[in-house]
Amino acid sequence: MPGAIVFLVCVIPLAYLSSRLGQVRAIRHGVALFVAGLLVGAAVPTVPGTVTALVLASAGYATFAVNALVVLWDLAPSRHVVGTYTGLYTVASSAGAALGPALLGLVVDATGWRFMFLDGAAFAAVTYLVFTLLARRVTPART
Repeated sequence: MPGAIVFLVCVIPLAYLSSRLGQVRAIRHGVALFVAGLLVGAAVPTVPGTVTALVLASAGYATFAVNALVVLWDLAPSRHVVGTYTGLYTVASSAGAALGPALLGLVVDATGWRFMFLDGAAFAAVTYLVFTLLARRVTPART
């Protein structure tokens, strides 16, 4: 319950800021902040560095999470397919939530715990590049 309250306190300003900035741009900045947080964790492997890295990465992920479904709803060509888009998002999100940690775990097993943040940053950078390429295909009227 306390975690949910803190999440809501943080999400409301993020949602307001995102509506002013634009959801696609906010997602792009959120993923970039997530990568930056992971790079801080890789560069400064101390307790304060790790805490700073997790705070930055969490803020970036929250910015992504708050806006991803809203952008998907805006991409739906009509009201009749919003449910289908939401279902596809849920399946993709669940698959990513299951496969992401598994893939990162495999890479960490190969490279060691010291490079976990760097490995995660590499995966997130690929996500950023794919999102940036896909976001360019979306017309400005729909963002």
